[in-house]
Amino acid sequence: MNKPNNPSINDRQAKFVREYVIDHNGKQAAIRAGYSSRSAEVTASKLLSIAKVRAAVDAALMAIAKKTETEAEWVRRRLKEEADDFSKLSSHSGRIRALELVGKINGVFELDNAQKSEVDGFAREKLKEMRERLSAKH
Repeated sequence: MNKPNNPSINDRQAKFVREYVIDHNGKQAAIRAGYSSRSAEVTASKLLSIAKVRAAVDAALMAIAKKTETEAEWVRRRLKEEADDFSKLSSHSGRIRALELVGKINGVFELDNAQKSEVDGFAREKLKEMRERLSAKH
């Protein structure tokens, strides 16, 4: 994979894209692309926040997924097959792990803002009650 099909990024950014898709390690990708190791983590973050660089990363990842036939639909299908496999060749922990990964992919475990505020409010209320009980004892 040479320079991603995005003429609006420079050669060094293109090298970062090529390196980033190898292991998804922004800091190491920046270093391998020739950026300073002292600021590589910040540089990687900045590069990934540039829309054209992010688009090049996304395009490169999609190209890899198509080439290896491992697009999201395929991953979901394979995980579902694993979760539904109760044969002797499958393990309980394998089925649970497959269910966990499907949940993560589908965002099942993400709290939306309403849930987060409910949890925060509940935690604050419980903390307040505990403080009141402690101060009443002393």
